[in-house]
Amino acid sequence: APITPMPPFTLLCTIRFTNQGFSSAELRFRLPPIDFAATCYRPHFVADNSGEYLGMEFISGEVSAPQQDALVEVKPLFEMDYSPLLQRGAVFAIMEGGKCVVMGRVEDVQFQAAV
Repeated sequence: APITPMPPFTLLCTIRFTNQGFSSAELRFRLPPIDFAATCYRPHFVADNSGEYLGMEFISGEVSAPQQDALVEVKPLFEMDYSPLLQRGAVFAIMEGGKCVVMGRVEDVQFQAAV
């Protein structure tokens, strides 16, 4: 069945890097704090209730240490069903190569007006 296109949206999320995840992100970006507006970080989010890998791109936010909450804004990368993430309070993991590097929670869903 064809996928119904999702309306454009961004998510505001609170994330927390695991120690292991922060060291792998550090390797990639070579700097804490990691400024997501200046990097091109496009990981997979896996919502607790779905198990499906959903590609997202970070568009703003900064994280300076593992085990520290950071507020970030992300947007979808693909035309696919992101509905498992489209509710406030949805819990997700960020996966890199089969490892969970971040735990996160959706704080707000912001739908863009159609253009």
